[in-house]
Amino acid sequence: MLKQNDFQVPHASASTEERGTEQLVSNRSGLGPAAHRTLGDRPVRGLNRASKLGIAGVAAMALIGGLVAPAYADTTDTNPGVTQEDPTGTDPALPPSTGSAGSTGSGETGGSTGTTTPADPAAAAAAAAKAAAAKKKALAKKKALAKKKALAKKKAQARAKIRKYNHSVKVKRARIARSALHQIGDYQDCTRVAERALSRIGKHPGDLGTQVGDYTRLGGHRVSAKHKKVGDILIWPGRHVAIYLGHGKAIHGGWGGYRTVKASASAEPGTPVVVRYFKGKQLHRA
Repeated sequence: MLKQNDFQVPHASASTEERGTEQLVSNRSGLGPAAHRTLGDRPVRGLNRASKLGIAGVAAMALIGGLVAPAYADTTDTNPGVTQEDPTGTDPALPPSTGSAGSTGSGETGGSTGTTTPADPAAAAAAAAKAAAAKKKALAKKKALAKKKALAKKKAQARAKIRKYNHSVKVKRARIARSALHQIGDYQDCTRVAERALSRIGKHPGDLGTQVGDYTRLGGHRVSAKHKKVGDILIWPGRHVAIYLGHGKAIHGGWGGYRTVKASASAEPGTPVVVRYFKGKQLHRA
């Protein structure tokens, strides 16, 4: 608690400070302690009393602050025997720090994202079903295309086989016609021309006549006279036989002194019966 002497000392110090300040101001202004100016009939000192009191008050407050300040000094216990706690220290009873707030932990990203939200099971199942359906459709389409290609390949092979067979039939028929052509000028009857020509294709007719049965028993078949082709046998039953060459021509034996000649296929009256060997196959197109 402040005593009366505590206020007396600052007051005395303030008076002394006031006089010192007044003297300092007077010396700087060139006026002595007794110097004065006259304002009308009223003497005025170098500094009026209010200014002096203001300066003195500031000095007194500074002095009082210096005297009173120790009463508010830091009361922190500075006992060297007691150690103050370090604010940055750690309590042994507490678990160790796991890092700053912004660091990641347990696989979670620090900040805003956190763990990834799992996808909707229904949407995932629908997507999987859609993908499976698309894959099944693509597989079915692939199988259908492969089947179509295989069928087309099979048909192509079958057509090629038929073409090859028909070509071989055509070659054999042409062989009959060539054999008959080579007999032109030979002296022989008409049936002998047919026997020699058929033997060139592997037929062994023996002694042929002028009846249709003599030629069908060797594997020949009857066809329309309108569709006769090279190598066909033209038969006028009971009268004559000839080998058709195409283009309305035929090889006739026993003609004019039994000679083999090339003449018109219509040289004999009437329409002949046509017997054909090596029947070809019809080619079907897809």
